[in-house]
Amino acid sequence: MNGFLGQRVNGFFRKNVKHSRRKLAALALLVLTSASQAGTLNIESAETWGDTLYLRLNFAPNSDVLEALDASVPLKFVLSQRVSGSMLAKNLAEQTVVLTYAPLLERFELISNATVKPYRLRAELLDAFSNLQLVVSPGAKEVRLSLGIGSLPAPLRLPALLDSDWWLDSGWVKLTQGDNLTSDAAPSDASSDDSAVSATER
Repeated sequence: MNGFLGQRVNGFFRKNVKHSRRKLAALALLVLTSASQAGTLNIESAETWGDTLYLRLNFAPNSDVLEALDASVPLKFVLSQRVSGSMLAKNLAEQTVVLTYAPLLERFELISNATVKPYRLRAELLDAFSNLQLVVSPGAKEVRLSLGIGSLPAPLRLPALLDSDWWLDSGWVKLTQGDNLTSDAAPSDASSDDSAVSATER
């Protein structure tokens, strides 16, 4: 791209990169200096139906986490699974769930299992995250959900590591099986949306 149009486009991107850096720096300073209320991430129930895992969460992030989300900082949560019943529990495959805001599309997004589910309001996104439908690994007996602080942008990573309000971790919770009930009684996917698309189609 050459000429006047190329200069305008390059200037636009440079301006937005600088703006994003300033926002991240401001967020990092806010995390270091604020005294916000601690956030909560608890698994209230974890049920399996076949290879489907239904999680019901008590998720109440603090104001710093919400402000980061509003500023388009992706929040990557990691679902860990393991086989219990021994001194050395075997860890199984991990899954990720990402909460983010797409400013160009003016929508919040929940990304899991290579699927993007859009939400107009942040409250709708948080409600969907509190009722997750994922895939359970064969043999899994316990699950754990935690915020991957290491995946945060570099300016936020160290302040978040030093601030316990960002240590959102459910701890290990035992799975309960619902296979002995009728399929009609299986939990519904409260976050389902006909507008959900594959992450590769975005």
